[in-house]
Amino acid sequence: MDVSQMLCPSCGAPPALAGPVPGADGRPAEGVMLVVWTCGHRAIVAESPEAAAAVTGETPPAEPAAEAETEATYRYREPSAETPFPFSPHEYARLLVLRSRVQEGAFAEDGVPALH
Repeated sequence: MDVSQMLCPSCGAPPALAGPVPGADGRPAEGVMLVVWTCGHRAIVAESPEAAAAVTGETPPAEPAAEAETEATYRYREPSAETPFPFSPHEYARLLVLRSRVQEGAFAEDGVPALH
């Protein structure tokens, strides 16, 4: 793992030094490095969750199944009088008035009537 170009995630400082991290068994863990930046920040950088687990001794969290939905699907709804979101009822009413004025040509400067 090349950490020579890895900048500090907090302030962008270049690395000062990097070295191996001992694993749970006391030997250097493969794919895991301790990085110290010139600003003084430190971090343990792992190439994969499995490499991080070698240092902590914990098993990496399981990935959720691809077919399982973790979030509700988003359904777009146009604003209406009952649900004017993302506008307040007052803002939505003003938008409707403005739209009707534009449609009837109240803002036309060229004298051409509005298209319907």
